Amino acid sequence: MIGDGDLESIFENGDFDSSVDIWNEAFTDRIAADLNGWFTQATQQTNLLTNEIETVNPKLDMASSVVTTNSIVTRCVAVINSANYRIERIEVNGTGVTTLHLKTL
Repeated sequence: MIGDGDLESIFENGDFDSSVDIWNEAFTDRIAADLNGWFTQATQQTNLLTNEIETVNPKLDMASSVVTTNSIVTRCVAVINSANYRIERIEVNGTGVTTLHLKTL
C-alpha cells in the first residue's frame, strides 16, 4: 500500500488534480469541500468492425483515507469543474487509492 504522505503528494501536486466538493444526495448539505483527486472525463469509442460504441462513465481517483474520513458514500453528489455527478459505485483498489465511478446529472 502507498503511504498517505505519498498519496497527498500525488493528488495535490497540481499536475492532474481537480478540486472536488461532495454534497449529500439531496444536495442540501456539503459533506466536504476542496478535496483533491484525479478526474477522468467520460469517453466514447467506436469499433469500426462491429459498429459498437463503448462508453466509459467519468471517474475520480482519490486517497482512500479521504473517502473514509469524509464519509463519502454512493448517491452523494460530486461537484467537479462546475459540473454535478452522482457517485454510482465506490471501488477500493487496495493500494490506498479509491475510484469513485460517477454519472453525469
